[in-house]
Amino acid sequence: MFSPDGSLSRILSTVFDVLMIGILWLVTSLPIITLVPATISAYHTMAKVVRYKSGYIREEFFAEFKANFKRTLPLMIVNTVLTALFVVELVYLWSLDAKKYGPMFMIVLGIAFLYTCVIMYIPAFLSRFDEKVWDVIKLSAYVAFRYLPVTVLMIIVLIAACLAVWIAPWACVVLPGVYIFLITFPMEKILKVFIEDDEDAWWEDNSDTNTKE
Repeated sequence: MFSPDGSLSRILSTVFDVLMIGILWLVTSLPIITLVPATISAYHTMAKVVRYKSGYIREEFFAEFKANFKRTLPLMIVNTVLTALFVVELVYLWSLDAKKYGPMFMIVLGIAFLYTCVIMYIPAFLSRFDEKVWDVIKLSAYVAFRYLPVTVLMIIVLIAACLAVWIAPWACVVLPGVYIFLITFPMEKILKVFIEDDEDAWWEDNSDTNTKE
């Protein structure tokens, strides 16, 4: 039970890895603008190291972060600006008269929801595909609405995690890793639909490209 190969040791090792990846994501996303490459790195590392038991956390995380920083720089800027605009606008409209500005609030909220649906898939897809970022965004938009129930479920869990952190700030150390770990299950199933040949096991390749399609 307590041997290195025992079930308890494997569970504890997985828990440690999940928490460590979450902490790395938290630290590297603190500048806010680096949220995109940090999330790509966290998803890649969670899938490869935790789910498929290949590679090492630190090496995988920072190699992926470095590989995607320049690649996603325009996306980082756009995502930061849009997210800030949505938050400011929603907070402002919420503070106004509900009867007069309620419809406008719902419109902005709806647009923010659509944006969130798409952005949910971009990090996972960018971690696996070498296509241009714009092509990945279009694929993410298609997948977000093709698998709308899954998309909504992931958003609900994300909102619940954010509320938990709001209530108990210490949870920001735990929940990011747990959330990323949980979404790898539906996300990996969806990714396999768009990968023509998954037999080459990308996670067994230790190169920087990780056999991205």
